[in-house]
Amino acid sequence: MTNYREWLERHDEAVRAAFPHTLDRANQARRDITEFNHKAVHLLAVLGWKVCLIADELDISERTVWRLLKQPCEAREVERQEAQERRARVALARTSDPFLTDEDMPWLSRKEHHEVTSTRGKVREYLAAGHSQVEIVKLSGLSKQLISYHVQQLKKAA
Repeated sequence: MTNYREWLERHDEAVRAAFPHTLDRANQARRDITEFNHKAVHLLAVLGWKVCLIADELDISERTVWRLLKQPCEAREVERQEAQERRARVALARTSDPFLTDEDMPWLSRKEHHEVTSTRGKVREYLAAGHSQVEIVKLSGLSKQLISYHVQQLKKAA
C-alpha cells in the first residue's frame, strides 16, 4: 500500500496527462479577467464612477482599483485606436463609392448620388415604395424621431 502523497502525485500526473491544457486555459482565463478588469476600471473612471462603486461592481478591492488606475491600459488604447480607424474607414466609405465613378453614371449627378446614399434619400426611397414610418423604422434600424424628421423635411421640400 502506497502512502497518500505518492497516490496524489500519480493522480496529478494522470490528470495532467488526460487534460494537458487545463492549467494553460485556467491561466489564460485569469489573464483575460485581469485585462477585462483593467479596461473596465479605466472606462468606468472616465465615465465618472467613484473608486468604491467600481470596486463593488467588479468585485475587486479598492486598492486594486487604485493600482489599475495608476497603470496605463495598453489594451484600452489599442481598442481606442482600432475604433478610430474603424470610424475613419466607415466615414471614407460613406463619402466615396469605390465601385461607381461619375463616368459609370453620367445620368446621376454628384449631388443626387450623395442624396441617394444619405439617410434622407433612403427614407425617400422607402416612402416611394409605399412603406409607412413605422415600417421604415423597422427596416432601417433608425429611430422613429429621425425618420419623422426626414419625412417632415421631405414634405417641406416638396
